[in-house]
Amino acid sequence: MAERPDWYYDDLRQVGLDFTDADEVAAYDARQGRDPAQERAALARLELAPGETLLDIGCGTGRLVREAARQGLSAVGYDVSPAMLAHARAEAAAEALAGADFRLGGFLSFDWQGPPPDAVASSYALHHLPDFWKQVALLRIARLLPPGGRFLLRDVAFSFPAEGYAEGVEAWLRAQSRADFATHVREEHSTFAWVLEGMLARAGLDVRSRELAEGVYADYLCRRS
Repeated sequence: MAERPDWYYDDLRQVGLDFTDADEVAAYDARQGRDPAQERAALARLELAPGETLLDIGCGTGRLVREAARQGLSAVGYDVSPAMLAHARAEAAAEALAGADFRLGGFLSFDWQGPPPDAVASSYALHHLPDFWKQVALLRIARLLPPGGRFLLRDVAFSFPAEGYAEGVEAWLRAQSRADFATHVREEHSTFAWVLEGMLARAGLDVRSRELAEGVYADYLCRRS
C-alpha cells in the first residue's frame, strides 16, 4: 500500500479484548469449539468452487480460512494480531493445509496483490473501526472484488429502535457476560444496522440476503454491483 497521509487511521492497533496475548487467543479459539458447521455454512452461501479464492479480513484464529483450504479453495486470512496469526498458522500446519495463507493486515492496511478474489468474508471485526473508517473499508473491499463478487459480513449491528437504545443494550447485556459486552458497547464501534446498510449501498455492495437477530447481530450476503 502507498504511504498513508498523517490523518489515516491506524487499524493495526489493538481494540477490545487483548489479542496480543497468546493465552487469550487460545482461550478465544477454545470458546469457538471444534465443530466447523458454521464455517461450512458460510462457504456454502458464498457458492465457492474448488480453485477459487477467498479473502477473510479479521480472520482471527483462521477457522474459515482453514475450512476453505480443506475444501480445495485458495484462502488468505488477514488479521491485525500477530498472536492470532501465529495460532492460525500452527493449526494449518498441523493439518498440512497448503491452501491456507495468513498475513498481517486489517481492513485499511491489507495489501492484496494479484487477481481479484472471488469472495471476501468478515466476521465480527468491522466494529473495531469508527463509522467513517467502516465506509472506507467497505469501499476498499468493493474495489477489490470483481463485478458479481461476493461479500459475507457478520457483525454486531444494532437493529433495536434508536430511541430505545438503552433498553436494547440492557437486554443484550442481561443475556451475556456483562463486563465483556459492556466494554464492547462503551469502547468499540458497533453501529446501527440501518447505518451499516447505507454504507454497504454506498460502496456498491448490493445486499442479497439479510438476517438480523436479537436486536444486536447482523448477517449480510452481498454482491458487488
